[in-house]
Amino acid sequence: MEQRITSLLLPAPEAELEASCKELDEKVTWLLHN
Repeated sequence: MEQRITSLLLPAPEAELEASCKELDEKVTWLLHN
């Protein structure tokens, strides 16, 4: 799973990378609170 995420993020532009990180962060936050 981690490898897949990394390979998705590597070619992404910086703005897209930031959005992906934010989305990932939201998912982690959601998981921790549920």
